Amino acid sequence: MKKLTVRDLVLCALMAALLAVCAWISFPVLEIAYTLQTFGVFFALLVLGGARGTLAILVYILLGAVGLPPSRASRALSAASREMRVW
Repeated sequence: MKKLTVRDLVLCALMAALLAVCAWISFPVLEIAYTLQTFGVFFALLVLGGARGTLAILVYILLGAVGLPPSRASRALSAASREMRVW
């Protein structure tokens, strides 16, 4: 794999931000709310290619792992963890 340029890193960061925005956009079908995260993942892989698209998705996942809430799932997990604390 060739070295990542500044342009590659900026594109990966922008796609990670797009994934975070897609996580907040949802539409209900019957009683299930679907988000546009799947669209964002495939869009990142289509536009950036395999290696850079995967890097953008990993950046998005790492944002959730360190505690920044980019997705609805992390928001639900943080709410559940707050309710489980016994002080």
